[in-house]
Parts: sequence; C-alpha cells; structure tokens
Amino acid sequence: MMKSLKDFPSVIFAKLSELRRVEPTPNNARLLLDVIDSSRQSVTDWQEMFVNITTREGMYDLIKKRDDQWNNQRGFCYGIYAGGILVGRVRAFNFDLSLQTAEIGYWLADEFVGHGVMTDAVNALVDVLFDYGFERVELEIDAGNTRSENVARRCGFVLEGRLRRKSWARAVGGVCDLLIYSKLKMENEKNDQTTAQE
Repeated sequence: MMKSLKDFPSVIFAKLSELRRVEPTPNNARLLLDVIDSSRQSVTDWQEMFVNITTREGMYDLIKKRDDQWNNQRGFCYGIYAGGILVGRVRAFNFDLSLQTAEIGYWLADEFVGHGVMTDAVNALVDVLFDYGFERVELEIDAGNTRSENVARRCGFVLEGRLRRKSWARAVGGVCDLLIYSKLKMENEKNDQTTAQE
C-alpha cells in the first residue's frame, strides 16, 4: 500500500552521502551551476537538458520547475552532498501511482566518480521509494553510458531490454539505443534479507 507522498522526506541519510531537497534559491542555483561547470562535458554528454543551462537564472528556473513537481508530488529532486559538499543530483520522477512505478535519474561531478557515492545515493533513494509503496523503479540509460550502467548493476537493477535508436546523446554523436533497467521491491527485500544474514 502506498504511503502519502506529501510526507516524502526532504533529507535522506545514506552511508557515504546525504540527499537534500533542492530548494529554489539563488545560492542553490549558483552551487548546482558550479558543480555542472566543473564537469560540464561529461554531464552534457549524457544529459542534453544542461547544454543550454549556462547561467544562474537558467539553473534557478530548472530548480523551480523541479520544486513545483515536488510540491505536486510528481517528482523529488535531491542534491547529493558528500562531506558537506554538493557533488551531484539524483531524482525520482515519472510516477505511475496505479502501477506503483517510478523512474530515477542521476549525475555526479567527475571528481567524485569511482568512490561509491552515486551507488550509495541511488540505493538510499530506491530504499525510500520502496518504503513508500512503489513496487518498481526504472532507469533509462543511453547505450554507451557505461558509468551509469555500472551504477545500475551495483544497485541490483536488471537490464530488461534495448529500445533501438530511441534516444540521442552528445557522447555518441547522435541517435543511440536506449537501455531499460529495473528493480522490483521484492528483489530489494530479498537483497536486504541476504545482507542481514551475512
């Protein structure tokens, strides 16, 4: 049974990071833009939406849009903080409450890749989604985005299929296949029980 999404937590504590709701403030716009600028090529290679966001005003508008989704319980966007520093973002969106499904997306500053921060953040958000009653969490990953695929696999997501020529990514110079990964609540619970027994 689904819990009320009005009570979805604004802060999620993970093992290596802390996920905090991204409020629409000039300071948050500056911080997020600075993080993206520090890794602009790798972020925009796979996240086309950030190509044209080059000013604080543009970033503020995006944060405001995400915050409106939060207020309407249509999506939850978090900044990922490691050691108190904003290092990336993870969000849940595309909710289908009748089927109890959600999609997540994420990106991380280059400097923090390879330290388990994103795996930690994704696991924490997925745990909360399942706790609130979602039964399935999905990931859509452009073919060739091996970093994102590695996170998906480490978090226990299963590759379900490949949609041929369904996406576009700057990293591959145009149209590419789209990979669909998913994780079910029953799989998450099974993993939790196995970990507890170990």
